[in-house]
Amino acid sequence: MPTEGCLLVLPCSSRKVTGGRPRAVVGSGMSILDALPDASATRLANARAALASAAQVDESRLLPARLRYAGSLYAAVGDAVERQRARRPPVVIISGGYGLVTAEEPIGTYDRRFAIADWPKGLLHECLEALVTDGVQRVLAFCAATTPYAELIRRARWRAMGVQATLVSPSMAGHGGAQVLVPRALGEAFASAVAGNLTTAWTSSDGVGLVVEDVAR
Repeated sequence: MPTEGCLLVLPCSSRKVTGGRPRAVVGSGMSILDALPDASATRLANARAALASAAQVDESRLLPARLRYAGSLYAAVGDAVERQRARRPPVVIISGGYGLVTAEEPIGTYDRRFAIADWPKGLLHECLEALVTDGVQRVLAFCAATTPYAELIRRARWRAMGVQATLVSPSMAGHGGAQVLVPRALGEAFASAVAGNLTTAWTSSDGVGLVVEDVAR
């Protein structure tokens, strides 16, 4: 599964690294708001602000999203996201507190599981669709199949955008310990894709295989 010309999508994680740097000195990693049309960017910024209190967003210290998120998935991803930092389109992370962020976007901490219902109807999949610009031929999303992340990916009108869309999820048949094995498999699969080594016969270090789903509609 080559990643050239792909919009790569990851889920956020419940575990987060604390700390960071004040906004004035953290730098200006690319925000997803900069990659969206003005109207979509304004709607997403307003939706973030509306959710911030309920999500307990704290932006007193900021870190790039790829460094803020922790847990088994991001440990397994390793430096694969960082190696993609200059790519266009940017790596996108579906976020419980921010909706969508780029991997380099400075974010604070928050406490909110991702739920599509937290966001104005249609906003997030419309924002994803808007990221399909010249040169994007395919969407490759790494999400567990039964999660809201996967539901969001399935809702987007990828076929109308003229791109292929593939959801890569772990196959847990015969495996227990999903809370650890699933995110680790997702992170390892993402890293393998970036390295050009991901195939349908791939298995994780725990022996977990993949389900590859065409979600273009």
